[in-house]
Amino acid sequence: MAVKHIPGIDRPSWLNKKWLVEAVGSIPPLIVAGIAAYRFWLQPETILLGYLSAGAVLWLLIASAVKIAHAREQDREASAKRDHDGLKAALWVLQASAGNACGLDPQDKSSALRVTFHRVVPPLDDAQLIEQIVPYVGGAGGGEGRKFSIRSGITGLCIRTKQPHTMHRQDENLASYRRALEAEWSYTPADAAKLSTDCMSSMAIPVLDGSGHHALGVIYLDAKAQGLFTDEAVQSAILESCAGVTRYVSERYGK
Repeated sequence: MAVKHIPGIDRPSWLNKKWLVEAVGSIPPLIVAGIAAYRFWLQPETILLGYLSAGAVLWLLIASAVKIAHAREQDREASAKRDHDGLKAALWVLQASAGNACGLDPQDKSSALRVTFHRVVPPLDDAQLIEQIVPYVGGAGGGEGRKFSIRSGITGLCIRTKQPHTMHRQDENLASYRRALEAEWSYTPADAAKLSTDCMSSMAIPVLDGSGHHALGVIYLDAKAQGLFTDEAVQSAILESCAGVTRYVSERYGK
């Protein structure tokens, strides 16, 4: 099932509400038809035109009501596609299965391992940004709405190469860590300073469209433990779980 792109979290302004546009467009013809019907009714010689005008008013009223109802349904469908609660639920399942694969203690995995999802901001053919569209599942951190360049970081590399990647921090020294982010992952000093300081391991998995030519988004996991994603069996288990998230994205946003 084709997915053109995953919608963001921004709500459309009232000017973009289809039902409102239909309502505003329907009012002037109804007013004009109503005035004409009334004027024709006042003159005996044009009473037939009065009947016809009254019929036109009724026709326009019914047609407008149908068009507005249809537009409201389209608005509801568009709004539903911007609701990412189902994606968040899928990430909770992924976080739980990834925690098990990593051997985390059940008491710790809810806070020691974080998962989120970034969509690729269209146009997909010339993507420049990704946008976090759900809060972190597990742990704490920045919420949805943040945007990042695809030119830096593990998530950007994942989008550019359309391949999974892992990152493992070796140095606990914060200054050395930020220098490594700038030298190895193309972060600017300002962007590096905004990142979480306790992340020791991270993994990014791309979500591709049906053709495999475009990245629609990236699943991102990080943890406070060193070397958490180095084991191939762990990576394989996480990738299998991510396949389920990819299937959900196709079913959810491809309609």
